[in-house]
Amino acid sequence: MPTNASNRQNKDKVKSHYNKNDKVVELNRILEQNSQQKDFIFIDLYSSFNDTNGNLKLEFAEKDGLHLNAHGYKLWSDILRGMFYRANEKII
Repeated sequence: MPTNASNRQNKDKVKSHYNKNDKVVELNRILEQNSQQKDFIFIDLYSSFNDTNGNLKLEFAEKDGLHLNAHGYKLWSDILRGMFYRANEKII
């Protein structure tokens, strides 16, 4: 999941958590690749939560820029619900 350090409260206290979006992208690429080889489902949440700079969209972030707010969790649950629904259709 991306983070966003811009205009965030207490960002100095958790600065080691920011500016790792490139690592998240690389890890997601590896996970997606492994999912195809090892037969597990990879769900790309990053692309739904990042802005044009690769940061967590502020509309989905709490004031710390690390954690999701209610809108973010709603989007996350909608994505998962859609994945489960599509997976269930394939089984039936």
